[in-house]
Amino acid sequence: MIQAQVEGMMKRGKELKAREEELESKAERDKKKRPVVRELVETEKGYNANVKDMLLHYLKPLQENLLSLSPVVTSSDLDTIFQNVEDLMGHSDALLQELSQDEVSSELRVGPVLERSMRHVGVYRQYVTRLDGG
Repeated sequence: MIQAQVEGMMKRGKELKAREEELESKAERDKKKRPVVRELVETEKGYNANVKDMLLHYLKPLQENLLSLSPVVTSSDLDTIFQNVEDLMGHSDALLQELSQDEVSSELRVGPVLERSMRHVGVYRQYVTRLDGG
């Protein structure tokens, strides 16, 4: 009976040691991932800020100018120039929000965030395809 208890305690000790090693290994992986996640967040922040600036400082004034007596560009020109930039902005906002949450989380789960983001790759494909044709 004592031997069975000792064996049970030893087995439990081995399980705890294996779990501890697993957690240490995960902590090490997360430590390596954190700078990558930070870089993804910073890159997306920069892209996001640039698109917002383009919308605010170019698209919006040109849209307002369409209502003037002598517009600088036509509505068709704006559609060609800015295509689906507002869609890109929405996607970038969502991606940035998810990446930012992941960055501060104790669980670094960037893969699923990027996987969900890839569902919207058509928005970028459309932009690039029309850009080449425009």
